[in-house]
Amino acid sequence: MPAVLDGASSKLEKLVRQATQTDTLLRTDSAAAFLRQLDAVEEELTAPEDGAVPDPLNATIDDRLPGNLVVKGKLGAGGSAPALLVERGNDQFVLKVALKPEYNSRLRDELEVLQKLRHQFIVAPKSDLLNFNGLNAFLVDLAGERTLAGRLGADGRLSGEFLERFGDDLLNVLEYLEHEDVPHRDLKPDNIGVREYSKQLHLKLFDFSLSRLPLDNTRAGTPDYMEPFLALRPRWDPHAERFSAALVLYEMAAGTLSAGAMARARRTSLKMRSPSPPISSTRRFARP
Repeated sequence: MPAVLDGASSKLEKLVRQATQTDTLLRTDSAAAFLRQLDAVEEELTAPEDGAVPDPLNATIDDRLPGNLVVKGKLGAGGSAPALLVERGNDQFVLKVALKPEYNSRLRDELEVLQKLRHQFIVAPKSDLLNFNGLNAFLVDLAGERTLAGRLGADGRLSGEFLERFGDDLLNVLEYLEHEDVPHRDLKPDNIGVREYSKQLHLKLFDFSLSRLPLDNTRAGTPDYMEPFLALRPRWDPHAERFSAALVLYEMAAGTLSAGAMARARRTSLKMRSPSPPISSTRRFARP
């Protein structure tokens, strides 16, 4: 038992030990008693530690947050939820926190979306919904040491090997999301991490904060990567996501998203107004 409960609090250890006694006379006598003890353990785990900073939005490097989370950096401001790099023990996570209480529902929606997705190239949630001083938050795994935008900015366009692999990753994720009927609605290199899997670099998609916006909101997203004629249609549709993915593929190949590329993409989009078939009837999306 001590090896199994290594790192557990004394209350949690006692709870598990009493609930699993082989001698029924020594075992926790009722479900109600077990739940009371469980509530006490939860209060202990969620109570602010001595010296903990209760507000992540005002935390600085090496500040400790409730839940034994140590702030190691700020990853991005975000329109509704800043992202912090945090550590707990030897593990690193991204902590997304609502900027204001009015954004709490968007954080909750994003977490619910991520909890339904299971794909090796999409970030996975690492906590249930958290709350810091009335602000919703959740933990998610780190998409990589840097984003695709950071890599393109530092190293320029991708070589043939990486272009093929990253392009396949992107289309694989896009096909999976269409299969699951989950939109991302803000595909761009800034929302794609580059992470190592089995000694190979692959893409990892994050930031699903726009996924549950009403479909008649056709102005949400990053303008440079939005399908230009989406605003003329009554509702968002998967064609817009494919357009964004095409621009990301172009940027990976060229190293930048030039004004000329944008103009050509708009002309192509104007010609392709008829419904298009699925990305591929033969492609298979990867699962972990």
